[in-house]
Amino acid sequence: MSRSLKETNFHGTPMFPLQIYSHKDKNGFYSVTAHWHEELEFLYIEEGTMHGIISGTPYEMKAGEFYFINSGELHELSAHNHSLHHAIVFDPQLLNFDLYDACQHNFIQPITQKKLLFPNNISNALSQKEQESLRQLFLELICNYHYPEQCALLKIKICLLQILELCFRTEILIQNQTTGKQLSSMNQLKEVLDFIRSHYAEEITLKELADIACMSPTYFCRYFHQEMGKTPFAFLNEYRIKKAAILLDDSSLSVSDIAINCGFDNISYFIRKFKEYQGITPKKYRSRKLPE
Repeated sequence: MSRSLKETNFHGTPMFPLQIYSHKDKNGFYSVTAHWHEELEFLYIEEGTMHGIISGTPYEMKAGEFYFINSGELHELSAHNHSLHHAIVFDPQLLNFDLYDACQHNFIQPITQKKLLFPNNISNALSQKEQESLRQLFLELICNYHYPEQCALLKIKICLLQILELCFRTEILIQNQTTGKQLSSMNQLKEVLDFIRSHYAEEITLKELADIACMSPTYFCRYFHQEMGKTPFAFLNEYRIKKAAILLDDSSLSVSDIAINCGFDNISYFIRKFKEYQGITPKKYRSRKLPE
């Protein structure tokens, strides 16, 4: 397919494949649709609250909490009020040692070979002292990335290894028990999401989506909700609304034209759904950026 929910952006540089996305949202309109990537992602909520879904499990993410997203896991993130968060995205191969030693064998290789996984939400598994240690490592890592001084890259890598050491020491890593059948079903689901992304402006039927996943409509609906935390058409409507929000920001098209371009043939239904997902009407959403 020409478009995929697999993120294709390169994070960092070939010599240092790590990038930190720090985003402060004043209005509560931050939203990243469901996607996945091969890199690991460490997420730190510094201020406010956010809503996330990782592998079908919804999370109300609060200030001070940490979330880990493993390679290939579908995830999305949104905010409905003021928030500040940092997403550390990096290739796990960055952790490797050139010399194959006991550290590489016992600690690094299980991560790079996906034998061990990070728990998505680790805050409840750590003591207050351990959480504070983790917070300090995150802040040091973020500071060295955004305000680099001498040896900043070395300090960043050391912080990553210290985070890994904390995870091993506290025994919070999880054995990967994903079966071949589960992996195949997940890949089929990703094909469905790719299809929605490419054809959201067109009429899409449940049977069409189920056929792509090679499942019956009933089983497909149950599996989709299990992995995504919502129904197929809730996901479709939400994706359409997010595309409509982009057009409201970046184009001069009328609200009715935007609705049609995003797959809605009923304007009243579009306005109702837009308000449901964004909290305000399309007209008010557009006017929020206009000079008073």
